[in-house]
Amino acid sequence: MVDYIKHHESDWLVSYELKYGPRTTLYLMRMCRRFAARHGFNDKAFWEKHFGKDASLVLNCDETGISYDMPPRKILTMKRSPADIDTIEKNSGRITAVLTVRSDVLLVDNFRAHVSKESYETVERTLKSELYALPPNTTSVCQPLDVGVVGPYKAKLHALWLRDTNKYSTPASKRLAVIKRAFAAWDGITESCIKSAFAKAIPKLED
Repeated sequence: MVDYIKHHESDWLVSYELKYGPRTTLYLMRMCRRFAARHGFNDKAFWEKHFGKDASLVLNCDETGISYDMPPRKILTMKRSPADIDTIEKNSGRITAVLTVRSDVLLVDNFRAHVSKESYETVERTLKSELYALPPNTTSVCQPLDVGVVGPYKAKLHALWLRDTNKYSTPASKRLAVIKRAFAAWDGITESCIKSAFAKAIPKLED
């Protein structure tokens, strides 16, 4: 609904924002929810179900790939020359980092392995927690880590990679270097960064 308003009622939205200022988003979302309720739609917001949970008990888990070498995404070539690649180097320094932020409720995306029956049972039995899958195709806007943490985390990884002048010759030493950088980068993520990501992805909107 908000997207429709942005594209088809932009003049009204501008006047609405001038009227309510910094509380525009709060009032607009509340109005849209009430409009939906009047027309028979159910509000299945995350906080409606877990409103009683303390914020420190909501845990978010996401994974991202990191590498020993972090080259740019583009290559350089002479003007008017073909950009053919002659050889491919196998990189032995790539690992997957699983990022976890403070567990009573565990938020995950809809990757099949994350939302399997076994996953639900494991989280409940082993972690004594409740697994909550985000709606399909909403990771970029509803996954706190994806919304506001992975970007800064990757930036810190790049900075650490630039400052690391050591040479690592074996696969084991490269993996160890990546792991150390991963921990150092995670230590650099502030509490305010995480809180901001949660507030942006799954805000508590008061009626």
